[in-house]
This record gives sequence, structure tokens and C-alpha cells, in this order.
Amino acid sequence: MNDVHQSRIFSRAKARAQEYLNDPDKLGQLARKATAQATALGQDGPLSKIWDDLSVMFRLMGHLRAGTYTRFPLRCCMLVVAGLLYFVWPLDLVPDAIPLVGWLDDVTLLAFIIRSIRFDLVAFQHWEEESEQEATPSVCLN
Repeated sequence: MNDVHQSRIFSRAKARAQEYLNDPDKLGQLARKATAQATALGQDGPLSKIWDDLSVMFRLMGHLRAGTYTRFPLRCCMLVVAGLLYFVWPLDLVPDAIPLVGWLDDVTLLAFIIRSIRFDLVAFQHWEEESEQEATPSVCLN
């Protein structure tokens, strides 16, 4: 199972990732489909251990699509998009129709990607927090 990231199917997803990064509409469709699929599985299901990080990735996708966050390295963008493509494709290393086992390769791959881009995900979260603080009006008591 630890060779999922070296599989032929994930290589195909990596090859298609640039196409999605160049097309905001496709990127948006991928983000919506991946979010819906993850939500359907539930945060208590097979994605429970990576749910928080996956949620960060979904928010990141929205900012990448909108062009509001531009500091995420292209290599990391490619990994995230390829991982989400693999996640939404019904036929991957282990078909998702097989209960529980079918999601194991998807979760393994997403966990690998999260570990690989951890530093950049944390940087994005810091940017998100700073952006929220800047958007919150300050109250002057004088």
C-alpha cells in the first residue's frame, strides 16, 4: 500500500494536474467534487485521521482558484491536485466500490501528500489567520 504514490494511476493524475491548475473552472469542479466525496464519507469514516488537513487543502484549493494565495509552491500545487484527482477517480489502485478497503489507497495517498507538503500547509494556515485578523475591524475605545 505504501507504493500508491508510485502507481501508474497516480502518475496519470500528476500528468493531468497541470491541466487543472491552468483552468480555474476545472480546478473548481475538482474541489467541489472532492469536498462532496469527503463529506459523504464523513469525518468519522476512513478520512478521520486526515480530516483537518484535508479541510485545509480544500480551503487552499479555493484560494488557489481565486488567485488570493500565491505563495504555495507549484510542486505542492501539483501534488495536491493530483492527489484530489486520484481521490475522486472511481477506478484507482483499489476500486472505491470495495467497502473500506477501496478507500485505503486514497487515504494512504492523501496522508503521504499531506506529510510531503506539511510545511507549506502550515504556512498557508498562518496566512489564513493573518488574513482573517486583517479583515476583522479593530475597535477604538478612545
